[in-house]
Amino acid sequence: MQTRFKLIPDRMLNSTTVAGIRDTTLGRIGADGNPAGGNVIRFNNPSPGTRSDFSRICIDPNGVSNRANPHIPVPQGAVNAAAKTQKVLKVTGKVLLVVSIVASGIRIAKSIYDEIDIDSEIEGLEHMIDCLEEDLRGCSPNEMTDKKRHATSLKSFSKTPTTASATLGKKRFSRVCASVENGLEERL
Repeated sequence: MQTRFKLIPDRMLNSTTVAGIRDTTLGRIGADGNPAGGNVIRFNNPSPGTRSDFSRICIDPNGVSNRANPHIPVPQGAVNAAAKTQKVLKVTGKVLLVVSIVASGIRIAKSIYDEIDIDSEIEGLEHMIDCLEEDLRGCSPNEMTDKKRHATSLKSFSKTPTTASATLGKKRFSRVCASVENGLEERL
């Protein structure tokens, strides 16, 4: 995320400067060892009684106001629109922060849910193995053919990716599926 340029803070706005952009790499060094920042673009209202008695955009490339810097005349509507845009952008930034925190929380909750879900799939496969082992004990040759057909369908199920197998427990899911295949092949 870009952090060099920021909106001019409210404490630095007044009846003349109503909006603008601040370069955080300019200005004097503060107590924390970081530059205080400097306003590089300002939207200003007219300053009555001065030579700047007109609506303007001030470009201050070094972050320091200077009468030699460009003062571009603009309609008063442009300055008013910039002030409103600055307020909207400040609110939008806070809303986007909240949205990103909520989205991260949802992703974490889904990961936890998927982990719980894969545990139930693994338990189900382990139960199927136990049932198949129990069924294989004492089967006649005809019944053995039916069991082989069921074992083949279970093998194809274990190779089909599921939502749970695609998440956190993928390795664990694969190990259980492999043990199902190996156990069935040994008994058949």
